[in-house]
Amino acid sequence: RETLPARALPTDRAENDPQSPEHNTATMMTLAHAAVVAPVASRVAIPKRVGAARAAGARVLRGASRPTANKMTLGSRPRPLRALVIRADAEADAAVAEVDSKADALGNDEDMVAKVKARVLAKVAAKKAAKKKKLQEQGLLADDDDEEGDEFAPVAAVPGQAKPKAKKKKTRKYIKPDGTEVELEEEDEDEEEEPYVPPPPPPVAPNKCTFHIEIETNFGDHLCLTGGHPLLGDWSPVNGVPMDWVEGNKWKVTVPLPAHQLIQYKYVVRSGWAPDGETRWQGGPDGMISTGPEHSSVEIHDKPQWHSWGDGHPSVKAVPAAVEAFQKVKAPENWEMRTNVSELPKWAREAVFYQIFPLGYFGAPTVNDQKLPVNPRLKQIRQHYKHFRELGIDAVYFSPLFESGTHGYDTFDYFQIDRRLGDVELFKEIVKELHDIGIKVVLDGVFNHTGKQHFAFKDLREKGAHASEFGNWYHIGARKWDYEGWCSTDSIKGTGFSYDCWEGHPVLPRLNLDEPAVKNHIFDVARFWIKEVGIDGWRLDVAHEIHPDFWREFRRVCDDARPDGSCLLVGEMIHGNYNGWVGNDRLHSGTNYQMSHATWHSLNEHNYEYFYSALMREANLFKGLSLVNFLGNHDVPRIASNLTNPAHYTHAMVVLCLMKGIPCLYYGDEFGMEGRPEDGTDEHSGGDDAMRRPMLDCAKPATWPAIGQSRLALN
Repeated sequence: RETLPARALPTDRAENDPQSPEHNTATMMTLAHAAVVAPVASRVAIPKRVGAARAAGARVLRGASRPTANKMTLGSRPRPLRALVIRADAEADAAVAEVDSKADALGNDEDMVAKVKARVLAKVAAKKAAKKKKLQEQGLLADDDDEEGDEFAPVAAVPGQAKPKAKKKKTRKYIKPDGTEVELEEEDEDEEEEPYVPPPPPPVAPNKCTFHIEIETNFGDHLCLTGGHPLLGDWSPVNGVPMDWVEGNKWKVTVPLPAHQLIQYKYVVRSGWAPDGETRWQGGPDGMISTGPEHSSVEIHDKPQWHSWGDGHPSVKAVPAAVEAFQKVKAPENWEMRTNVSELPKWAREAVFYQIFPLGYFGAPTVNDQKLPVNPRLKQIRQHYKHFRELGIDAVYFSPLFESGTHGYDTFDYFQIDRRLGDVELFKEIVKELHDIGIKVVLDGVFNHTGKQHFAFKDLREKGAHASEFGNWYHIGARKWDYEGWCSTDSIKGTGFSYDCWEGHPVLPRLNLDEPAVKNHIFDVARFWIKEVGIDGWRLDVAHEIHPDFWREFRRVCDDARPDGSCLLVGEMIHGNYNGWVGNDRLHSGTNYQMSHATWHSLNEHNYEYFYSALMREANLFKGLSLVNFLGNHDVPRIASNLTNPAHYTHAMVVLCLMKGIPCLYYGDEFGMEGRPEDGTDEHSGGDDAMRRPMLDCAKPATWPAIGQSRLALN
């Protein structure tokens, strides 16, 4: 029997949390004993009971007849078989009772009742046989452990079966003696999973209160808001609300608070994220907020006060006195502070991702003039399936594949594969082949901007913003200084329009995602690749620059296209607080840039306090999230180039694999491929082509860098 790979087994206990003291010991024990534990663990899953005995109102009638046979005594059977027989007996009795209760509907015809009884009993017998076989396969029953004869013999099916009307119930038609039909609802034989229902959002206090303040802080410090309410941490800085840095010395945070309340609050500067870290409290009187009626919002702009006014100062004494007097008339509402939680699709919870930048991976030309014939370079990936299996990856994340002009992020056509790589039909084959070897497929969705050859922007350029039906698809201005990009109109010489473009790059005009037609276009793209091609998820480019409400709509579209909830959505998050974008009604996860930097930088500088602080920040801010961890990707220097000491390569990889979240390995990093932006030569990618070079030959270790060759010794 095959054993599981040496990796930590999933558990709901505390030791599964990387922040818990038990984690290190439990992980080492699990890894060391995986070969012993795996065969046992593979046998402990007992099939879930689904039988007629669970039917509401089922009653066993005394004297209900059923076929019997001589059999061994119950006590002499193996324990799993005893449980199986007892369960089958109960299900059979309940099934017969249910048929008897429906005798009137069958016209009390004895032959018809007998046929229906025979059918349901045959179904119970078939289910019992299937479960017995499964127990034998799991090693819980020897092949010769059996009964002396079968309790229920299968009989021929009664004709006239109707299509199922529910997941676990189906309606079957029977013909009564008078020729009329009757429909009876029966349990289906297949044990199907329950349909996916997104978890309901937790209740939220009705009012939104946004706090703004300008405070100078030192490197490593952060600001939090605390006060006299559970939603503000009940005066505990550790349980308070972390504020988001905006720019310079500006901070803000939006907090849900109950209506018609008077609440005290204060700002606290925390050094690091450790519970016992240093704190610096705001001086002067406490702040005081009066919330309005339900569903109202309040903006508060405070100025910092740091010197003490003394407890006897009238203003200091007045605030708590006012709150106490208010609460004597209206008791405070004790809303519970809830952690933002995002549940991943089941397949992604234990998955290891592998990122491919296709245009570089397969050695495609850097420019697409749209005149080249289709080149099926994607076929090369078939040579790497064995490598994928040896790595133990569960999902391949493809960076941009859509028809584009240069690096893939200047999309021309969302419904076509880039001609430098192949076509849709070829990619469908590859998706199916990857699925056949147990690997999911995630695509890069670049929906913040397009290329200038996208059909909507081409129409704008040809007709002008005033005449094109796509005038609202982009952010357009009449004057050159309105936006950074400028486009001359083809139809009327001397005229043109300015347009917003991503980070000032004229080849990347930004879409207006508030326009319904644009939304529908993007949603059609999502449906096509999920339903027609069969992908399993999206990595969404610059997701933090798009309003979370758009991602809520996008999530609903993807859940509708994949009703079992298995379509994963990962947003590119570079900085800030991910909780606004990641949650059960929007994106499932985000890219964990802060831990990527902390990992290699702390190894280079031997500054493990920085690494610890980053872990504590994640534990505080993103306790309910599973983020995508990485050491390198197509936009940052490769890990082998970032590390000053090659010996730390293995340490970094261990951190990637054991850290809380989804590990994502960038192609070639397993071989120690190197690359920095300053080494690049392609003008269209700003030097990033150095991190996007063709994949090495997996079958020739002698051609790998030294780090990659040393990895073989670890194997």
